[in-house]
Amino acid sequence: HLVSDAPLAAMCSGGVDSSLVAALARDERPDLQAYVADVGGGESEFDQAHTAAAHIGVPLRRIPVDRALFLRLWPDVIRHLETPSSHPSDAPLLAVARACHDDGVKVLLTGEGADELFAGYPWYDRTHALWRKARRRARLPRLLAGQTLHLEHIGPRN
Repeated sequence: HLVSDAPLAAMCSGGVDSSLVAALARDERPDLQAYVADVGGGESEFDQAHTAAAHIGVPLRRIPVDRALFLRLWPDVIRHLETPSSHPSDAPLLAVARACHDDGVKVLLTGEGADELFAGYPWYDRTHALWRKARRRARLPRLLAGQTLHLEHIGPRN
């Protein structure tokens, strides 16, 4: 379903989600271009993205996002989100979106949301563990009530 009368591209961070989306899109769109925000330092995804893009066979455009650009973009991030944000990827994503716009790209495919869907972050696992624990605790009174009801049917004790 990658039929589009407008140019499209894919984000490619090198992670499973965006790489899979890019690979599937590449099968249908051999002219696919990939983009990655490179924040540098220990948080950079460029090397992983470069490896994934080379494996998939798509050209990768690196969008450098240094501290100064991040801080310049931050007010626009808040304006576009219409709410305060604490997610560090918002400004780099905006930098990529602007680069795509400048390149004439109208559609940008991403892997955003898949981690949330499949509980791909460590805090989701911890949250799920707490939820399971709370459910077990909530079931305990019902189980005990069922046992009590069952014992009542046996009859009075002599």
